[in-house]
Amino acid sequence: SNLHAWACGHFLSLVLSKQPLQPLVDIFPENLLKAASNNGKMLSMVVLAVLFGISMILIPVEKTKALLDVLKSANEVILKLVDIIMLIAPIGVFALISGWTYLFWYLVVSSW
Repeated sequence: SNLHAWACGHFLSLVLSKQPLQPLVDIFPENLLKAASNNGKMLSMVVLAVLFGISMILIPVEKTKALLDVLKSANEVILKLVDIIMLIAPIGVFALISGWTYLFWYLVVSSW
């Protein structure tokens, strides 16, 4: 009862302390690297990516060609990394299943 009253009061104080436009302010991250590593800040990353893309479109192509080439190369590297991980993944799954199979087998045999 007291815990419930405290939780309600705490929640109410949090709600009342927020400004009306705080969700709009929260869209833009304070730290780009922290936002990239936090799934709760995914909207921030999407908004920044859209703004980055729009700004690249508004700049003449000859000025953004070098950056575009770097981004295309980074994309190719990441796709190749995903290919390698997909090739290795079945070995990891086999090892995981083997470990669990051995554990269950050991538990069954040791219970006899």
